[in-house]
Amino acid sequence: MRAVVVIAASLALAGCVNLRPGSWGGGSAGHGSDTTTGRINYGVAHLTLNDRVYFVLVSEGASGSSCSSGPPASGTLRATDGREVEWACDTRDGRTGHVTVGTERFELSEGRVFLVNLRNGRTVVEQITVEDALLQGGFIEDRLKVAAGSNERLAAFLKLCETPK
Repeated sequence: MRAVVVIAASLALAGCVNLRPGSWGGGSAGHGSDTTTGRINYGVAHLTLNDRVYFVLVSEGASGSSCSSGPPASGTLRATDGREVEWACDTRDGRTGHVTVGTERFELSEGRVFLVNLRNGRTVVEQITVEDALLQGGFIEDRLKVAAGSNERLAAFLKLCETPK
């Protein structure tokens, strides 16, 4: 038994064993459009483990974003004023771990949805809890709208995202 443990540890140190098994995925989408009353700019990034959403980042005032699914996952938000804000999510199980947005650090276990307001040259990050089942199945933007039906803070932020500036 000890030989098996030593061999497994040696392979892991050499990078030959994935200590974070599972199917990791995700994506990001930016939304920008001109209206008669102003411009709308927002983005949504999400991460999945075994096809279950475990992380969502909604950014208001973003002209674009990038996302790599990891682990660890990371991305960049591009504010309409030219700033770039880095984010990262490091987890082994899609439930616990650390999330960093800009210079702020959060515990994933305290909420899987992050609302990032990039307007007026600032970066304001808010972490909220949303029932897991509400984020599963279908397009993430549609799932967020469903979740907003029972989460006033999320509903208010999504409304802000869709309000022309």
